[in-house]
Amino acid sequence: SIKDFDHASFENLLRETAQGFLPDFGYIHCITAAETARGLSNGSIAFLDSSRKAKSLFVTTHILKRYLPDIYWTTLFGRPYVQLFSKSRLLSAPVYRAVELSNGSVMLQLTPKLADGLADEAFFEDLRHAVRMHLGADAFFDPNRAQSQVCRVPEFNWEPRFH
Repeated sequence: SIKDFDHASFENLLRETAQGFLPDFGYIHCITAAETARGLSNGSIAFLDSSRKAKSLFVTTHILKRYLPDIYWTTLFGRPYVQLFSKSRLLSAPVYRAVELSNGSVMLQLTPKLADGLADEAFFEDLRHAVRMHLGADAFFDPNRAQSQVCRVPEFNWEPRFH
């Protein structure tokens, strides 16, 4: 359950994964009711059952080539996003914790606990909005813009890293 969520273990997992695999983007998040419609429209949330109760959050390469779908409870920005936004901009984001990893990636944690987004969804949504505005709304999906919206995205270099 979310009350038993081990924050430190998952943060360490994300941190160590980022060090070893150099991801462009990563996150830890719990889907809130307030974001479901936005996630369905930007393609990051899908229902896993016909009763539309079980939801899945996934951010694909296809999405990242077009826009960032959102800011998540903990969001990892790899090299392409650090170059896009700048390290200083990421580290000065209005979040609970902003940490630069030894490989240059930046990890933003919105609030102290994962459950904070469920406990006060309005506050959590306001915080997410503030971070999107701080980094630049033009990099994020906006459900109020046309489907053909063009967003600011980084230059990705997806060459093989393992030989």
